[in-house]
Amino acid sequence: MKFVLDCSAGIGMARHLDEALPCRYALAEGPREVLAPTLLYAEAGSTMAKYVKAGVYDQETAGRFVDAVVSVPDTFVEMEGLYEEAFFEALHLNHSIYDMFYFVLARRNAATLLTLDKRLNALCEREGVGCIHEVHVPSLEEEPSQDA
Repeated sequence: MKFVLDCSAGIGMARHLDEALPCRYALAEGPREVLAPTLLYAEAGSTMAKYVKAGVYDQETAGRFVDAVVSVPDTFVEMEGLYEEAFFEALHLNHSIYDMFYFVLARRNAATLLTLDKRLNALCEREGVGCIHEVHVPSLEEEPSQDA
């Protein structure tokens, strides 16, 4: 299965946030290929720099999170090849051009977009681009009994 990783999902997984569990589970299921625009480097770095400035993380820890995020994609796609379509869609769909790089990459590759951005998820639903919503994770009570 093909996925496109956006910054929100990458940072969420690196920080082990509960809301990123569906993304983690999706990536753990069988063979997969993960794509991302080169924009991911800038967005992950920018996000973690804000956490450092706010005193949430030190520089070393933030750097490890960025490294973790950018190590997920198997392939990075240059923004130059996505720009025209991303720009058009940003205007047409009234959405951030940053998000449109991920959206366009997912659509072009018939990939599922991994994002924690609810507005971007809603856009994907409206436009027929696959995205991760919720994955049911069985609780211990739901696990099959060993006695059965």
